[in-house]
Amino acid sequence: MFNVMGINILYIIIPVAVGRSLIILKKKNMLDGIIEKLNFGEKISEIKEKLSEIREKQLCSA
Repeated sequence: MFNVMGINILYIIIPVAVGRSLIILKKKNMLDGIIEKLNFGEKISEIKEKLSEIREKQLCSA
């Protein structure tokens, strides 16, 4: 592929494109709607609950 100073240019282009698209969506007030449709808030809260349950089990067994 294309290399700039030994770094694959895709490692630079992809994060910049994602960041730019997030900024555009945020400015057009569309980011909140997309996040709600994907249920990121619920998924994150479920992960937090599972982690706290695991920590409690570890503390109880110690």
